[in-house]
Amino acid sequence: MPTILQAILLKIHKHGWKFALATLIFMYFVSWGVFALIEPSITKNYWWFFIVTASTVGYGDVSPQTTSGLVVGAVVIFSSVLSFSVIAGQVITLFTHFAIKIRSGGMNWDSENHLDIFGYHAGKTERIIEELQADTKGEKRNIILCCSPEQSAENPSADSVVQFVKGLIPSSDVLERACVKNATRIIVDLEDDSEAVRLCLDLNEVINTNNTHVVVALKQEYEYEKYIGQINPAFECVDSDMVALIVQACQDPGITRLYKKLFSNKEGQTGYKEIIPQQFSQCQYIDLLFAIKKKYDVTILAIGESNAFQASIQENPPSEKIINGGMTLFYVASERIKIDWGNL
Repeated sequence: MPTILQAILLKIHKHGWKFALATLIFMYFVSWGVFALIEPSITKNYWWFFIVTASTVGYGDVSPQTTSGLVVGAVVIFSSVLSFSVIAGQVITLFTHFAIKIRSGGMNWDSENHLDIFGYHAGKTERIIEELQADTKGEKRNIILCCSPEQSAENPSADSVVQFVKGLIPSSDVLERACVKNATRIIVDLEDDSEAVRLCLDLNEVINTNNTHVVVALKQEYEYEKYIGQINPAFECVDSDMVALIVQACQDPGITRLYKKLFSNKEGQTGYKEIIPQQFSQCQYIDLLFAIKKKYDVTILAIGESNAFQASIQENPPSEKIINGGMTLFYVASERIKIDWGNL
């Protein structure tokens, strides 16, 4: 290979688009000067002539007519097309690397008022994201999904609004790239509860707990909840199998305290069920709601269409809903009551 050509190719390989851009600019001004001497008519719209020539469009509306002008034009064609191709290739490579970096979780995101999810579980994490997006009246947040390299090589979410960070969890690098300091909601859903405790320790050092609510999904909630509480009492712990509750805790901080009372017979008000007798006279839901509240001081939560296990349940029914015998009444009270339907 000739030494001069080899040197040129090495320069292009080493300096890439910088060398090509410098060549393009150099050729523009030099060729313009030459055309100004040998064929001045070209210089009137030379910028247009150079662009269509370098980009290989070649409209032909501006072109040299003299022999010397054609020679200079040929030099411009070869040099500008080569330089333009190198620049275009560099731009394509840049965008390709950028897209790969996004897919592979290597981006350093700069976001605010977003939601960070730490940990990925095939199927479950997608359900969490779907539940979050189903709340059309709630506050919309961008989602950044963080997972370890062994969990997923590329962004596992098919949703374009979910951004991706891959790295060791917990680690300061992942926390920084996920921009946790600006997150308003964080869901911790890791494989191991002890790793979740470690991550909570790191999060507590970075976040502003006045602006950020942390929901921790635990496999052994009752065993590890006390450790999370010692790190920060405001961190909300949820059973990792309860996807809907994880989402609700994220959207409405503190709601798990209500559910835990409703599900417990030891403290607070609890949910109970009562079958409405067949002989019960028909009435509107609003009338039954007030009558039960006035006589027994309990609150109706929902109405079941029948006593069958798979019967449809309507939470917070409309006031005008007709209540018939055979339906099921779900209510919340401090203790189970026996309703006197005949004297209601």
